[in-house]
Amino acid sequence: MGHKGTFNGDDVVIVLLKSEERVALYIAEKVWKEFVADEVDEKAIYKLAGTFYKAKYDIKKLLKATFLTDKFWDTSVRGTLFKSPTELLVGAARALQLPYDSPRGYVQLAAKLGQDLFDPPNVKGWKGSTAWISSESLLSRWEVIEDFTRGKVASGKAMEGGMMGGGARAAKTPEMKAPEIKAEAKPETKAKPGTKKEKEEQVALPSDPISFPLVPQPWIADARGKGAEGIALATATLLPTAPLDTIPTGNFDQALRAILHDPTYHLK
Repeated sequence: MGHKGTFNGDDVVIVLLKSEERVALYIAEKVWKEFVADEVDEKAIYKLAGTFYKAKYDIKKLLKATFLTDKFWDTSVRGTLFKSPTELLVGAARALQLPYDSPRGYVQLAAKLGQDLFDPPNVKGWKGSTAWISSESLLSRWEVIEDFTRGKVASGKAMEGGMMGGGARAAKTPEMKAPEIKAEAKPETKAKPGTKKEKEEQVALPSDPISFPLVPQPWIADARGKGAEGIALATATLLPTAPLDTIPTGNFDQALRAILHDPTYHLK
């Protein structure tokens, strides 16, 4: 690399950062795949890497430059990245304002969903993006989200052993089962096949009140009192794109559960 002398670890890193442009390219590409799209735009990556290198590896300037690219705001790539288990859990806890005494429970849930924190499958880490999604992982995510809606996770009822809510060991939780989906029986008013009413019945979810252990005056409590406007607010707040399934409009708790179970909730 054109350098001679006795170097310690920090010296080696400085030499690499100054002489190897590939370092800036590698980090710029990582940031691009994390925030923009899986498909790499080489021209844009080189430009971002140059900005990053000239800024002496100031990560804030790289992020700013990335967020100001046209591709970042391009609607064609919106909703094309998938949340990792950690992003899903932490994002849900923040958005739903779930309290917790310890992050231990969330760490256990992340492992259940395929991301055992600080124990990646190899030195490269997790593949990410579409690798997080499979028929098995979607079922596990469904169960975890349903635990969120029923207030089990924050209270520590959804896990076996060291709980989120304290040090006491909880009893083993029965196997989670998705609630049976049935349309309410209404004699002589059966929906015709293919109609909007039939579709709403097919995606019907339990309408019992969602038991989030909410903090004082959360946005959910405010939205719950606004009827259809509140449901629209929750949809826009929680989903990055339009929902794939029909969101009920008559009951806020039922609508919120449907929003959280919608496939688009797993997108960034």
